[in-house]
Amino acid sequence: MIFGSCVSRDVLNFDVEKAIALVGYYARSSFASAFAAKPGVDTYSANLQSGFQAAIVKADLEKSLQHSIREQSFDLFLIDLIDERFNVFVTDEGGLFTVSNELRSAGFDPQAETGTLVKSGSEEFFALWEAGWERFVSILKETGQLNKVVVNRTLWSSQTSAGNDFSPQFQAAYIAESNSFLMRLYERMDCDLSAQQFISPPSSMICGNEQHKWGISPFHYVDDYYLFMLHELRAAKSSQCLQVETPKT
Repeated sequence: MIFGSCVSRDVLNFDVEKAIALVGYYARSSFASAFAAKPGVDTYSANLQSGFQAAIVKADLEKSLQHSIREQSFDLFLIDLIDERFNVFVTDEGGLFTVSNELRSAGFDPQAETGTLVKSGSEEFFALWEAGWERFVSILKETGQLNKVVVNRTLWSSQTSAGNDFSPQFQAAYIAESNSFLMRLYERMDCDLSAQQFISPPSSMICGNEQHKWGISPFHYVDDYYLFMLHELRAAKSSQCLQVETPKT
């Protein structure tokens, strides 16, 4: 099961032997939202023509991943935090959801709603994210599955394999700020997981691919990145030896 983005999902495109089966993919969602205590009402997903986009918007609004973890069988739960770049919205009634591009396409306008837009990278966002992460850990402990968690500890790339940057859409300062926030989130996750539950791609592979199927982006990497991740995931799946250490203080 994957909770993250294309940086993890695309790894399976390189699995020509089909050694790993995908049982669930939850994208465009922050831990703050997906593991919020109060589910929301989905009035947006029906506005999207793409079945995938509708499904991820619906899952984020209704918090269905919490149910899937309890009810669905999986060997590994792969996480990446690339979609933590999206802001979240807190309604005046206490609802919380991710302001993804897909939700905006479905008609959501934060300026037309009553509530607060919380920007990614802010202290308030971190507090909401941490609350969601702690609820996630609690659910995995309750179901005896925390040892199945694997974190794709990746970062945004600063340049492509051809040596070009990602301006004007992604300025160097924005990439650096995003990576700094990601490192803060990984450090918090480190308090609840063992070192063996993190996969850290080599810095040489954190490099943009100008021929990537999804286009040029700081998180659309060269093929070697995905091949490395596939090797690590297959090793984790075959060994079934991930163990949870005593949480750090």
